[in-house]
Amino acid sequence: ADIVLDKPLASFRGDKLVLRDQSLDLTLGGAEVLLAQEKNVYRRRSQKRLAEINANVASSFEQATLNLLDTGNATISQIRENWLVTQEAVLRVLEENNARVFEDLAIPLSDWQTHLKVASDAVNRKPNGIRENELPKSIPKELRQSVLNELIQAGESSRPGGSIDPHPLRSKYPTNLRISGRSWKQNSSPSSLQAAETSPRS
Repeated sequence: ADIVLDKPLASFRGDKLVLRDQSLDLTLGGAEVLLAQEKNVYRRRSQKRLAEINANVASSFEQATLNLLDTGNATISQIRENWLVTQEAVLRVLEENNARVFEDLAIPLSDWQTHLKVASDAVNRKPNGIRENELPKSIPKELRQSVLNELIQAGESSRPGGSIDPHPLRSKYPTNLRISGRSWKQNSSPSSLQAAETSPRS
């Protein structure tokens, strides 16, 4: 059950609760906390939200982290706060399982490679350039800049004048390259795409 409280309750994962109806003087049932969150959650009954709750039905934070990755992504701060573990411990598990980490978000390596392929195909279909907000919706908004940056670093594309140019990359661009609202073009070299898919960089 997903319980929303009117007032804050000091609770952590693993705590036992007894639910009572004071007006009827009835005990409704007992429960064990799986996921405690301070902020209200948008779309509480969505499939993604339910999958996140079920992912925490685990005997260790390591297994919960893998379960969350199976849902598509894992929020590092949520794992750390819910399981009372350190940031380093969570990052170690993610690294051991080849997850890609972007600040507070981690995704499976296979999903990252899929995003790169989808972005590459989208750019190839736009010979006159493509903007970040024109990438397919299957690529999460928070990952789109990182996807395009990876294509640049892998030599898939270059960015003279703010657009991806259909020529090999001739200079090295910084990893924190800002691209919001700019137009992009793609280099069509298949060998570069193969390298990006099999050996993505950090």
